[in-house]
Formats: sequence, structure tokens, C-alpha cells
Amino acid sequence: MKKLFYITIGLGLFVVFSCKKSTPSPTPTPAPTTIGSLTVDGAAVGSLTHTSFMNGGNFGVIAYGSNANPEIQVTFSGTTTPTYGTYVIATGTVTYGKCTFIYSDTGYTSSASSGFVNVATSGTAPNNTLSFSNISVSGAAGHHTLTGTITY
Repeated sequence: MKKLFYITIGLGLFVVFSCKKSTPSPTPTPAPTTIGSLTVDGAAVGSLTHTSFMNGGNFGVIAYGSNANPEIQVTFSGTTTPTYGTYVIATGTVTYGKCTFIYSDTGYTSSASSGFVNVATSGTAPNNTLSFSNISVSGAAGHHTLTGTITY
């Protein structure tokens, strides 16, 4: 009788501990399905792609259309993604609170000497966004007006 009692207890414990409540896994937050938009002189740039980079203590974001043309490069001072805020477009060496803005097309570049780039942060990349409107560039790549939003 004792043997039957221990077998019953053992089977009961086995059933209790082997039946585990299923806990659903948290659903990962999907990356943005689009990286933004870019218009040059009012015309939308298709197949937009982007990348970010570190160069000499500066953080940069590059966005470009198909075949890598046209391309914009916005460079900020610092070794991490820029913080939330409005950055003044400047020429020359990038300093705190400022950025440089370069437009390239088929090997030629034009740059902006004024304007603003807004940065919105939302956690870690690719949840950060930079936006700009009616930025005028001039140089060897011509005179153009650019507007866009890039998620990086």
C-alpha cells in the first residue's frame, strides 16, 4: 500500500511539474519600413537608402538614391548619434550644435552654407530621424533646393 502511495505521489508531482504554462514571447519592435524621403528641386528621389558612419570624431548620416545618386551627407560633431535638437548648418569644421550638409551627384558636390537640420531621437538607431526643409546648396553639382526626412 505504501508503494502505491509513493507511486501516486511521484506521478502526481511529475504531472504538476511537467505541465508548464505557456508564456508568450514579447513581440520585437520592427525596424521602420521606410527610411524617409528626399526631394531635389521638388522631384522625389526613388529607392532611397542610407548609412551612418564615424570619421575623425564626427558622426555622419548619408542618404542616397539608386546607383548612389544623388546623395546627401549630414555630419555632426561627436562620436555618437546627435541628440535631440535643431542644428545650424555651417561650413568648414563641424563644431558642437552645428552640422555640415553636402549634396553630391555623379561625382560632383555642392554644399549648404545656411539652414537648419532637426534631429528627433527615439531610442537607438534606426529610430532617430533627421529632417530638413528648403535647404539651398550650390557648387560643382549645381544649385538645388532639398527637403527630406531620414530615419537612421
